[in-house]
Amino acid sequence: MRGSVAFLIFGLLNFAYGGSFITFTFSGRANKLYLPTTPQPKAPLFVMLHGCTQNPTDFSAGTQMNTFGETYGFYVLYPEQTSGANANKCWNWFQPADQARGTGEPKLITDMVAAVAAKYSIDESRVFAAGLSAGAAMAVIVGATYPDVFSGIAVGAGLEYQAATSMVGAFTAMSSGGPDPVQQGKAAYAAAGSNARTVKVYVIHGTSDTTVFPVNGKQVVSQWVQTLLLDGNAITNTPTNSTNGQVPGGHSYTLSTYANGSSGNTLIQYLVVNSMAHAWSGGSTAGSYTDPKGPDASALIVNFFLASQNGSTTTTSSTSSTGTTGPVTTATGNTTSSSSSTTGTTGTTGAHCIPNTPCVAKFASIGSEDGYVSIIDGCDAGVCKFGDKGGYSIDIFRTILSFDTTTIPEGATITKATLTVTLQSASGTIVSIPVDINNGVIANELALVPAKYYDPVSQLNAFELPVPTTAGQQVSVDLPASALQHILTGASNPVGRTQLRLHGSITVPTAGANYRIIYGGESQQYAPTLAVTFQYA
Repeated sequence: MRGSVAFLIFGLLNFAYGGSFITFTFSGRANKLYLPTTPQPKAPLFVMLHGCTQNPTDFSAGTQMNTFGETYGFYVLYPEQTSGANANKCWNWFQPADQARGTGEPKLITDMVAAVAAKYSIDESRVFAAGLSAGAAMAVIVGATYPDVFSGIAVGAGLEYQAATSMVGAFTAMSSGGPDPVQQGKAAYAAAGSNARTVKVYVIHGTSDTTVFPVNGKQVVSQWVQTLLLDGNAITNTPTNSTNGQVPGGHSYTLSTYANGSSGNTLIQYLVVNSMAHAWSGGSTAGSYTDPKGPDASALIVNFFLASQNGSTTTTSSTSSTGTTGPVTTATGNTTSSSSSTTGTTGTTGAHCIPNTPCVAKFASIGSEDGYVSIIDGCDAGVCKFGDKGGYSIDIFRTILSFDTTTIPEGATITKATLTVTLQSASGTIVSIPVDINNGVIANELALVPAKYYDPVSQLNAFELPVPTTAGQQVSVDLPASALQHILTGASNPVGRTQLRLHGSITVPTAGANYRIIYGGESQQYAPTLAVTFQYA
C-alpha cells in the first residue's frame, strides 16, 4: 500500500548538514548511509546509485541529497559498486543476470534496503531509487523488478529496461537507443510478475549528452508509459502538459508531465535540459559529472516523490521546539556567510525553480551582518545574543539576523516561511523570544549599529520563536501570514535584505544574567536559516 506525505519539497540551498554520514557495510561493500539528525518517525529512504567511475562519497557530494535528508528527516543510502564487479565501477545494467528479480545486482540493492529498514525506522511505502548513467539504468531495473519495494525511480541520463543484454549491445544502445520501448515496457511489466505495482518515474536528460544519447531519455519515458498502462493506468505517450523555462544564468529546459487520465495523478515527469551534457542537472561541482547550470534535479526528485498521492503539493505546519520540518522540493537559494559564499552549489544567484510550481529556497543568515546590538554595550557581529546581562528589566541585547532574499523573483507569491536557529549557550531564564521583521535593512545600515536596537521595522512582534534551553538544540517556527508580506523579493533590490530582530523577554530582573546565544551566519553547520516557500508565473 502506497504511503503519502503531506509535504512539499522545493528549493533548498547547499549548506553544511548536521547529521551523520556513515559507512554501511553490506555484502563486503563499503556503502554510505546518511542519518539525519532528526528523522521522521517513519522516514522515507532514497537509494542513490552512482555512475561509472564514481563512488558513494563522490555521488553524495555532487547530488547534495544529504542536505535534503537532513532538512526533511529522511535517510539516504548510497550503494557501492566495486571494481571487482565491474572494472569501471559501473552497475551491470546490460547483463541478463543483473536484469531480473531475485538475482544479481537488483537483489543485492533490494537486500541493502531491507538491511537498512531492519536497523532504522523506514517507511517501506516510501522507498525510492535514483541514479545517474549506469546507476540510472539500474534504477530502471530495480523499479521494474521490485515495484513492491520501490515506489518511485529517478533516471538521470539512463536507458530503458533491458536496453541491452551484452557489452557490445550496451554501447549500441547508449549511442542509438535500445529496442522498441513498447516491447520493453511489456518486458518490464512481466519482470515484476505478481508483484506488479504502479511506480512513479522522473526522467532527466540533456540534449548535448554524447555518452548516453538523448534518444534514450525519451525511450525511458515511452517504456514506462507502456508498463504503467499494463498496470491499469490510463496513460498515453502524449504529455498531459509541457512547460518551457530557463534557469537564471543557466540552461533552458522543457518539463513534460504524464498523468493518469482517470485520477489526474502525475505518474511520469520528463525534464529535457537544453545544452546539458552527461551530468547530474543542478548538481554541485564538489562531485563529478554535474552541471550546476541545470534545474536542481535533487530538489525536483524529492518534491516529486514526497508530494501527496493526489499530485498536490501541500505543506504541513511544522512549528516545533526540535526544529524538524517536513520535506519540500527544490530550487537553490542564495546564502552567504562571513567567510565564504555558499550560494546554491556554485555561487549562482538564481533560484533553480520551475514556474507555476511551488518552490522553497533556504537562506542562511549573513555572518558579517548578524550579531547583537545593545543600548549599553554597543554591537558585536561575532555574537548573536539576546536578553539581559543582569540587573535590568529589559533585554539589553537584541540579535539581528540578515537574509539576502533577493533571489526570490519579484512578484512571487510567498505561502510559507520557516525560521530555524540553533542554541550555542544559555544563561538564566528567558520566557519568550518575540521577533520583529523588516522588509529591507534596519536603520538603513548593513553593518551593526546601535540604531538597529530601536529603529522602526515593518512589523513589531511579528511572531515568537520557541525558547531553546540546551546547547545544540535547534528550534523552528513558521512565520504567520501577516509576516510573509514583509519578506523582500526581487533582484532589482541588489543590496536588499529581509532582517529579523530577536528579543529576549524577562519577567523579573535578577542579579544574574538572562540571555540566549545562538549560532550566527559564520557557522557553516548551524547558521540561522529562513526557508521560504513561493510560486511565480
